[in-house]
Amino acid sequence: MDLNPGIKKISKEIGKLSASVSESTDTAKELCAEIGRHLDKAGDLSQRLAKHLAKICKGYTEYFETNSLESARDVTEMFDMACKSIDNSGLQWRKTAAMISKDMDNMFSLGVDEVEGFQTLIEQRNSFAETYEEAKINLERKKVALFDQKDLRRWGVDPKKVKIPEEKIFKDFSIAQKLMLPQETQSVRNLRDFLGCFNKKLTSELDIFSLLLLNRMNGFFQKFVSLNFDQFESQARYWGLFKQKLELSSKACTSLACDIKFSRGLSAPAAA
Repeated sequence: MDLNPGIKKISKEIGKLSASVSESTDTAKELCAEIGRHLDKAGDLSQRLAKHLAKICKGYTEYFETNSLESARDVTEMFDMACKSIDNSGLQWRKTAAMISKDMDNMFSLGVDEVEGFQTLIEQRNSFAETYEEAKINLERKKVALFDQKDLRRWGVDPKKVKIPEEKIFKDFSIAQKLMLPQETQSVRNLRDFLGCFNKKLTSELDIFSLLLLNRMNGFFQKFVSLNFDQFESQARYWGLFKQKLELSSKACTSLACDIKFSRGLSAPAAA
């Protein structure tokens, strides 16, 4: 069966799309799931680590406070910031894991399912088109055979309703075939009209599919970029504060050394 140019192009494009993305899509879905598991695990471990580091930090803080080492405060505050940073990183990794393993997987799955759905629709359309072509050819053959009989009633035509002279009808097949078998002709026309609607609907659905696919991909990557950009901005601000605190803690360590010497009654060695 010869497809019309529009449907032939759609069929070719869908087939090409399916062939080009099918294998890679399966692999991408597996990798998304694996990355999601690893990121979620890393996030969980980071948050657990942060909890234990916070306990360690608390122990050091209590120790320094008990020994009246006020200069240690900047150092312990830096330790506390590090704990919070590790915990926040773990949380962000788990968010990224959920997005990659779920949102990205859904994007791939829906795209593949819809492509397969279009392939099924095209197959149904082609099957219906074959039915129409077969009905049309059979009707044409019957009309050719009936034309030689020169009998309007055998053609399913009421002579009283025909305004064209019979002599003219019986001599001109192009006129005769328009009058022959009116009910069967109408049935074949209905098949033709339905096929035309099917073709238009298929083309329209493909346009909608393409738009939805683009919007879905755009929406996913907007979410992906937004999540990572927010993480980057948050981490950048936090690490900026962390750097400032580190500079203070370095000074505090120098001050702390002096505090320890004075609190223990130590002095610098005498010059030789």
